[in-house]
Amino acid sequence: MPTGYTKFIEDGEIKSGDEFLMLCARAMGACVSMRDEPLSNPIPKKFTECDYYYESLIKAEKEIKRLEEITLEEAQKELDAAYEKRQKNCQEAIRKAKGLKKDYDNIRRQVAEWEPPTAQHTELKKFALEQVDISYVDTDFSYYEKLLTKPKKTAAEWLKSKIRQNKERADHFRQELQKEQTRILERNLWLKQLRESLNKSIEGAL
Repeated sequence: MPTGYTKFIEDGEIKSGDEFLMLCARAMGACVSMRDEPLSNPIPKKFTECDYYYESLIKAEKEIKRLEEITLEEAQKELDAAYEKRQKNCQEAIRKAKGLKKDYDNIRRQVAEWEPPTAQHTELKKFALEQVDISYVDTDFSYYEKLLTKPKKTAAEWLKSKIRQNKERADHFRQELQKEQTRILERNLWLKQLRESLNKSIEGAL
């Protein structure tokens, strides 16, 4: 039975070793970003940088500039809105966790009371109980209870914290962008070297 790659040989779409090597190159690190794309999609001439890191860096830098220019009165308004949203989110999370715990307790009780019809069914009961027990972590709402009682910061404290957070985000995205640029250069070099080593006639098609 052919694989996803050798299927192209059986279908007659690939007729040379060079073409097959280019197809298989999709499984290598340089082309890893194409792993979820259909094998029929051609490998590009060059890989380009993902916009995510650059756009995230620009966004963080703009937010730093904005925060550094707002007044304490404006900061207070944003702080009040963020605090109110946090309190509501915590209350909702606690409500959901309590409801989920009730559901898990009910299911666990029913599974625990179930009598396996044969010894071969015992592992099923054990596995089901383990799954519920593992998932109990989702019913712990102590974090949200603590967050509810956490005092509100002053406008100055909030503003300083937000600026620091965005500077850390900007530094992170700046570093990731540099790594991404290096990765792209290395991947394109690998691809260039591969194409140059293969038959010139397939360069334009693969």
